[in-house]
Amino acid sequence: MNRCYYTLKWKEGTDRQVRTVSAADNLIRIGQREDCEVRLSNDGDYADELFAVIKPDKAGNGWLVIPVSPFVKTLVNGSEAGLCHYLKSGDYISFTDTDSEISFETRKGEFDGTLNSGSDRLSRRWVYALTGVVAVVALFTVYAVFAPQIREQLVASALNATDGSIYKINADSVFLVRTTAEDETIVRRTTVSTPGTAFLTVDGDLITARHCIEPWLNYTDFGKMIGDDPSLPQPVSFALFAESYNWLHDNDTSYRVVSKCSLFDPSGALVKEILSDDFSCDRSRDDILELGGFNNTLFWRSISAGFGRKDMMMGDIAVIRHFGTSGKIQLLPEDRMQSLLKAGRKLYFRGFPVRHQNSGMEKMEKDLLSDYVTGHMISHEEAEHGYSGSPALVVDKGKVFAVGVLSTLDDGGTGCAYSVPITEIPDK
Repeated sequence: MNRCYYTLKWKEGTDRQVRTVSAADNLIRIGQREDCEVRLSNDGDYADELFAVIKPDKAGNGWLVIPVSPFVKTLVNGSEAGLCHYLKSGDYISFTDTDSEISFETRKGEFDGTLNSGSDRLSRRWVYALTGVVAVVALFTVYAVFAPQIREQLVASALNATDGSIYKINADSVFLVRTTAEDETIVRRTTVSTPGTAFLTVDGDLITARHCIEPWLNYTDFGKMIGDDPSLPQPVSFALFAESYNWLHDNDTSYRVVSKCSLFDPSGALVKEILSDDFSCDRSRDDILELGGFNNTLFWRSISAGFGRKDMMMGDIAVIRHFGTSGKIQLLPEDRMQSLLKAGRKLYFRGFPVRHQNSGMEKMEKDLLSDYVTGHMISHEEAEHGYSGSPALVVDKGKVFAVGVLSTLDDGGTGCAYSVPITEIPDK
């Protein structure tokens, strides 16, 4: 037996019980599976997984930790372990997306093959089957060498499985509608062509960016807000008239603007025609701007972020509950947003960029630029026009989750874009 061995101690979350295992020539598996000597809890809905193994160096110079998970990174003292890492006494081992921490301490003396802290005895067959252990470790080592490529392939496969849940949505027509107690009348109409992206969740909800179905939002050239100015886009003119009439008549809601949208599946086939009225939106944070002069008072509704009002863009999300068949995109649970969305993490987008309107769905990946903060937009690298409404996707342990809906680009030249977090989806 070695005249030196090591002890692992670990605890998780609010569970303050410290568990301990000691080993020398043994292969120690760390993960969530039942066959792991260091078994960590699994609070998610994904399958139990093997995270890493610790094995003795062949030359007897110590012990190596070898990451083996394609999804969870192994960290030693907070830094990624790489393909393998020599451990020294006092090191701490942890894993991304978990709250567990394992301390590694070396001990002098004969190791008798027992577990500390009243735990069960490690089977001595590990000692007598060392040749088999070396073979297994060799397999793990090969796996670790190719882990980055394997991880990329698994991520791509998981994402590809959701492609059928991504749709192109196009606003085709805009109507100025007047509603009375007797009937509903189309006062004016115009044709438009405003492309965007929508997606279908596992619950059968259809989600997109609100400005994709309300193309009159966020017009920024306020200098032209003079009613029937011929240079004003007609959808904007309709919205300006409706908002002004309603505000100037004691918040009357007789007038409204409605769009008709076409929904296409990834193959380009028309799925359904939808009205913007079919979607639920949260307008509580919209900004009502007063424009014009004393003799020509006008009102305009905006969701563009104003000074000190970054929350306004949080309303740029729309949903139709129980739209139809279930998709394959899950929404990330709210309690995991802050722990999962850290700066540098990859976000994946699928959409229909304006520059390639006839090329079908395209894909891109962008880095998160800052940690997610509750009540704020998700900040990430700049995206192309036409991806608006696309789900911001993450892959976590082999499963794909939507964390946001692509909303807007930063027009300040910062190379930044923003997605509305899925926590802002209206309840009704």
